[in-house]
Amino acid sequence: MSEPYVDFAAASRGVLEYLQRHVPLGLWMVTRTDGQQWVVLSADDRGYGVKVGDVLPYAESLCAQRIESNGPSIAPDVELVPVYRDAPARRRAPIGAYVSFPLERDDGTLFGTLCAIHPQPRDSALLREEDLIGLLARQLATVLHFDLARSDAWQLALRHETAAMTDALCEVLNRRGWDHVCAREEERARALGTPLSVIAVDLDGLKRINDAQGHAAGDAILRRASQRLGDAAAHAHVARIGGDEFGIVLADCALAEAQQLATLASGAGDRFGRRFGRLRRTQTLARPHRCLAARRRADVYQ
Repeated sequence: MSEPYVDFAAASRGVLEYLQRHVPLGLWMVTRTDGQQWVVLSADDRGYGVKVGDVLPYAESLCAQRIESNGPSIAPDVELVPVYRDAPARRRAPIGAYVSFPLERDDGTLFGTLCAIHPQPRDSALLREEDLIGLLARQLATVLHFDLARSDAWQLALRHETAAMTDALCEVLNRRGWDHVCAREEERARALGTPLSVIAVDLDGLKRINDAQGHAAGDAILRRASQRLGDAAAHAHVARIGGDEFGIVLADCALAEAQQLATLASGAGDRFGRRFGRLRRTQTLARPHRCLAARRRADVYQ
């Protein structure tokens, strides 16, 4: 007796393996979109070179045309469907046949798709698989609903887990808490394909304040800095990761929002009458494992 799937990622892999055996096509995928990017969460590839974690502009994908133009779920020959025939994605790779079924959240909004492409057109027998693929897509969506609900509960539990991992001076996460949160949020981002941002802030001139005014004055700056950073990123995880360095972990946060928060963080020192915050850099995170490398170096990534 086969074991039940433990999560959406495992269920996705199982569905793709089944479909590749019973409805073999060049590439079967489970994807996620935020309306801007199209992220490959799982793939069974037989020649396209697509990997888990690959990111493409959503507007160029055939899935965008499928959803926005209400195109057919199965197109054995995309040349016969104008909305697919003219899709920008066909300039990236040969696509002769196309399959796509939406994966929706429990509120009806689009999460992603169960989809496939093939380099050559297929015969009309492919249309007979519509009921089967549609059933598998609905089953995947059901697993997704449970996983998303579990993810919300998991994030609440994460805050309880890290309650004891607190910097005594600043009352934010300490370095141990920072490492723990980064690892757990990376795991979640990989499983659901959600964006993950990390910001680090240096406090300029803290040593000069300690030397000139004493450590009590420097400690006051650190406490106020942590409070301002917490105010700027109220729903994020804030940590003191070094003597004068703070980190912010932003789950479900895309690049534009992360940049806005980074600007708030680096400018927060204006309220003190001195510039204490210096933002190092932000970069786009295409694969969550880069966040892991970033936290080891205390760098800043999105």
